[in-house]
Formats: sequence, structure tokens, C-alpha cells
Amino acid sequence: MRLRSKPKAEETAELTWRIRRMDEVVSTMDEAADLARDGAPVGTVVAAGFQTAGRGRNGRDWLAPAGTSLLATAIFRPELIVVQDRELSKKIGERIRDAIVEVTGLEATIKEPNDLLVGDKKLCGILCQTSVRGEEVEYLLVGFGINVNIPADQLPLERATSLLVETGREVDLHRLLVCVLGHLAEIPGLADLPLYP
Repeated sequence: MRLRSKPKAEETAELTWRIRRMDEVVSTMDEAADLARDGAPVGTVVAAGFQTAGRGRNGRDWLAPAGTSLLATAIFRPELIVVQDRELSKKIGERIRDAIVEVTGLEATIKEPNDLLVGDKKLCGILCQTSVRGEEVEYLLVGFGINVNIPADQLPLERATSLLVETGREVDLHRLLVCVLGHLAEIPGLADLPLYP
């Protein structure tokens, strides 16, 4: 599936997202890494309904019932200066937070370096992985898992929450994914290439 979003309002070209939807994967990060090493272009996204071994920072497991969460990893190939930015993880968190606000109205807070919280409960985990050779970034992977339509009694952790729990209504996963990708494309230098007329 391909969709287009404008990275910056002043640009007339658009970034084409190539979304690969999979029912089940070991992890979207692993799938995206394989694709990136095989030359998949900027804007390739792996989205899955279930991960058998999804992971967060420091190798922690990320668990969610099938079909209830937004589990995705996007491939970028920015300049080295972009991945060297110590604020990059925070900027990514801010854009995902903005997308959640846009779709649901729910305000989350950023717990650096890679979580979004509602109160003291985890709503979203973010994981970045880079491959750098010399002065060249081979790829940057941005993975995110958002607890979306998980009922309270199915949350995997006591200190977790979901959009369903917080808002009382289900959220369309595709709409949220499109919104997240659009906001990520706003980060300067992250998704400037390739641009398609």
C-alpha cells in the first residue's frame, strides 16, 4: 500500500510511504532491518497485527494482544548529522504524541528517552536503531508500539494503559498510522529524500 504525505508545507513534492502489512512477525524492527539491508527505500514501513518477540529499549519485551495495537517500524536514510542529534528521540516522541492528540484528543507526556505516558502509565514505546558505516548512515529505523484498542483487563502490564482505556472508544489503526507517519515526516532532515513530484 502506498500513501503520500507532505513533509513540509512549503514543499510541493511528497514522500511516498510504502506500507507492508503483516499479520504476524517476530518484530517489525527485525523485518524492517532486513528490508533496509536489502535496499528498501526511505518511507518503507512494516506494520504488523502481532509480534511474537517485539522488543523495546535494552531488549525489553513488548507484548500486546493481536490486532489491538499499532506496531510499526519506518525506514529512513538521513544524513549523519540527523542521527547524531541528541534530541532526535525526543523529537520523534513529540511527533507521535502530536499524532495521538490529533486523532484522539488525548494528551500524553514524554518520558525520555523513549516512552509516552498518560499519568504514570505507559501508552507508547519508541525504539530507534541505526546502521552507520564511516560517515554514511546506511539506515535509521524508527519503531513504535502504541497501545490502542486494548481493554483494561488485557493490558500486559499493571503500569500500562491504552487509547481505548483512556478515551472510552476504539481508534482506527490505519488512520493513526497515517497520522503518525505524516508527523514524523515533519522532522527536519529525517525524510527529505526521496521526494516524488
